[in-house]
Amino acid sequence: MEKTNFSMIEQSNSLKSSSSITIRPFSDPASANMGLERYDLVVFDGIVQEEPVKCLEQNGVKRYITGLNEYAPEVKSLPEKEREEKIKFIRRTVSEIERELISNNIDPEDPDFWNKVKILKPDNTSFWEQLKIRVGNKPVYLSPETDVYDRLKIIVLENNGYSLVAKSLEAAKSSNKRYKFYLDRNEETSIYKTEQKKIKNRAIAKLEALYNKGGHKMFYIAKVIDPNGVQYKKTTSPSIIYDALDDYINGRMGESAIQASKRFLDLEKLEIKDLIVKAIIQDASYYQFIVLRSDGRFYHKNTGTPLGKNTIEITQNLEDPVNDSVFGTIKSEVESRWND
Repeated sequence: MEKTNFSMIEQSNSLKSSSSITIRPFSDPASANMGLERYDLVVFDGIVQEEPVKCLEQNGVKRYITGLNEYAPEVKSLPEKEREEKIKFIRRTVSEIERELISNNIDPEDPDFWNKVKILKPDNTSFWEQLKIRVGNKPVYLSPETDVYDRLKIIVLENNGYSLVAKSLEAAKSSNKRYKFYLDRNEETSIYKTEQKKIKNRAIAKLEALYNKGGHKMFYIAKVIDPNGVQYKKTTSPSIIYDALDDYINGRMGESAIQASKRFLDLEKLEIKDLIVKAIIQDASYYQFIVLRSDGRFYHKNTGTPLGKNTIEITQNLEDPVNDSVFGTIKSEVESRWND
């Protein structure tokens, strides 16, 4: 195989900021990432990850996932018409890039096409391992119209040829694999950011409505949602609770704003009776009216009534009419603290 020097294959993207195609960090508020998700970061500040094109090896034969291999299983499995169109695209693209890079003119219709290809063969280690991406917290701008290597990277990305980067924002969001980066064409990201703003704005509007209704339900939500919810008493001003929940929704209590907004909205949808049970369980645990014993179960301390192994079981047991008496006792114990 002919070897060509591609030492200049990687160039800085810092001057391509006008491009509409970028590799962007994907920070999922719902997925823990060492606390970085709170600040919309995917790696620690200053860290950059680098990766060559993904390579599969079988029986000593290497095959790079380039999106430009007409004999790849994902191409051969396409319906006939789609396969023919895909092969035309591959040959046309390979022909154009070979001509641009090394003045190698190949007719896409040539029956001996692949024997005349010099650099874009799917097993050309000396080329594909140098077509690296470098990604971090800052967007990487790609300009396929003016940079042939960027054009290649985009094709590889669209065909899942880099394990670090999802081929789209939707793919990053829906994949079981926790991608930290995705290929963005701006419009998709704008829609995503708008959706996030709408969620946060909806949470703020619900909070405002609860406050205007007197703050009764707001009190129980704060009890459940605020890490320091035990501080709130029945005499606590609704304005203080409003400010605390506003801080929570805006991501100032440890969770990201989107994650916090979603949790607030989930709690706001609950019936008041369900919120009361949650709030009572939480404070009963804090005041040790409910205690964990060596058998791994929680018990009501004063009566010794078993309540379950976790919050879900405790909630189910206390909502069971059979346990009305013990629930009433725990409720009285907790509310005595709330009324202090």
